[in-house]
Amino acid sequence: MPRFQDKHSLPFTPKQLYDIVLDIEKYPDFLPWCTRSEIIERLDEEGKLYASVSAGYALYSETYLSKVFFQDAKRIEATYIEGPFKNLHTLWLFNEHPKGCELLFSVDFEFETGLLNTVAKHMFTQVTEKMVEAFIQRAHALYAPPSHVI
Repeated sequence: MPRFQDKHSLPFTPKQLYDIVLDIEKYPDFLPWCTRSEIIERLDEEGKLYASVSAGYALYSETYLSKVFFQDAKRIEATYIEGPFKNLHTLWLFNEHPKGCELLFSVDFEFETGLLNTVAKHMFTQVTEKMVEAFIQRAHALYAPPSHVI
């Protein structure tokens, strides 16, 4: 099963990055390949929500449902419920860092079909790196100080 882990030290607060990752309904605005996303049910008191995400590339498109657990500005963990995967698990950790936040991200997945697994293994790292970079760019767009033109 492919697995990807990444770590970044970023000049944002853990809360800022946490808010971007938890703002699931905005994913189509900045995430490559995300065509639709919605929160199906949100249970704030339990720190849990159910979300549906549709992703596609060229003629291929799939929708999956996940259960997302969240702990304020510290952790977001999504576990797969239904869709084209045999397994999908993502984990975001937001740790305070002297210059902002240390972002830790991991994902592992397996498609139901062997053909999709074969294709995905060849593109997995590239696609995942691009996805993490999209979240970082979103943080820069939302929270970076404005540049001053003289």
